[in-house]
Amino acid sequence: KGTYTYEDGEFDESGYKDQVSVTIEDGVITQVSWDCVDADGNTKSQLSMDGEYIMTEDGLRWYEQAEAVADYVIQNQSVNGLTDESGYTDAVASVSINLSGFVTGVEECLKQAAQ
Repeated sequence: KGTYTYEDGEFDESGYKDQVSVTIEDGVITQVSWDCVDADGNTKSQLSMDGEYIMTEDGLRWYEQAEAVADYVIQNQSVNGLTDESGYTDAVASVSINLSGFVTGVEECLKQAAQ
């Protein structure tokens, strides 16, 4: 039981790094969160809520897509089947963002939990 966290060691080419948190209770993933933070501490979730981080004019905003893939992990108790080899998903409708950092983060949290 516990909450496990992962933060990417480096900023990506867009200036963000992934932060993932996974809570496990009685062997079950009960909560997952994903965000990306820049060097100034700004998060993609807040920027997208404020309309300052816009990927597409139609479709879900970044934070909504992040919540959708977190829900997938809770429902499936795994990241298996979530992404193709390039890091994109067909498993969650309307999610267009690359999930490679998210998947890595969840896997790292699960490794911590298994120790």
